[in-house]
Amino acid sequence: PDGKKKPLAPPAASLPTSGRTDESGSRSGMSTGTLRYAAPESISTRSRQMSVEQLTARDVYSFGLLLFELLHERRAFEEFPAIVALARSIEGQRPTIDLPAHLQTCARLITKCWDAQPQRRPRMEEVCTKLALPSPESQRSV
Repeated sequence: PDGKKKPLAPPAASLPTSGRTDESGSRSGMSTGTLRYAAPESISTRSRQMSVEQLTARDVYSFGLLLFELLHERRAFEEFPAIVALARSIEGQRPTIDLPAHLQTCARLITKCWDAQPQRRPRMEEVCTKLALPSPESQRSV
């Protein structure tokens, strides 16, 4: 009515209802951690109801966002507040990957980490292998 555009926002029913959000998107009092890096399924499923594989898939999604940020030297969905970034990911949107040819293996890995179906995301051991890092499993024996 006043002619001002309303900011983009996710449907209220899909948002966490407890805790506080600071400007970085961190929430206290909920199990999803930082909203900007939360996997889309984090909002619809409580951690206590998830298997270890499902929880790990959420971590892989978050790692994919961090890898994107490291290689692009900018924040994923930097143009949006954390809550809107989460809403975009719930809608299936992902940041645009724009990496040089010699980093296309990393681009494909990021895309796999962001898969909308958590069961299709790579295991962290595969991620480490692709990045030539020691896997979490090998670190346990040290």
